[in-house]
Amino acid sequence: MAGHSNGCKFSQRMALEASDLVAGVACHSGYLMMDLDENEGPPYSPVAIAEVHGMDDTAVPYPPSVTPQYDYAGARPNMRMWADLAGCEPATDTNYSDVDSGEPYTFTEYSAGCAASTGYLLVSLPGVGHEPYPPSLYPGPVETHVPTTQLVWNFVKQFRLVDRPPRSPPSSPPTSPPAYHHPV
Repeated sequence: MAGHSNGCKFSQRMALEASDLVAGVACHSGYLMMDLDENEGPPYSPVAIAEVHGMDDTAVPYPPSVTPQYDYAGARPNMRMWADLAGCEPATDTNYSDVDSGEPYTFTEYSAGCAASTGYLLVSLPGVGHEPYPPSLYPGPVETHVPTTQLVWNFVKQFRLVDRPPRSPPSSPPTSPPAYHHPV
């Protein structure tokens, strides 16, 4: 599953609430915007997640922050939360430079000790805002030349849905739509 900004938030929510249907998430500029105890889906099974986040993103801030509308978890704490759910050991940070542009980026990867068929990757881009895409994929102002979609795809494509029981149909149809809770 993939998404950008709100799509990334939704992809991560889908990973939480329908983990039996999602093998992995590869997304940009977003993180889970709900408390784990709000999960109304079946019990959670760990799902691989890779996220790209510009460290200068002002729309969905990279560091933890609070605004009048939202309490933003921050990119690193969000990825740590997912890794904790899967029992992963502490992350390793590896710094890279793009071969063509020389632009720096960091992989924060959780893989040791994680539940089977999972791993977690945060790609952090210094000096990049909310649109962390190379010019071939994004028609707006170029914020990076790092091939971010290829990086997350290379990570998440290695994970598959395995040994997960099929989803059981609900015993009765819902009588009303589920309530939506805005994080505050």
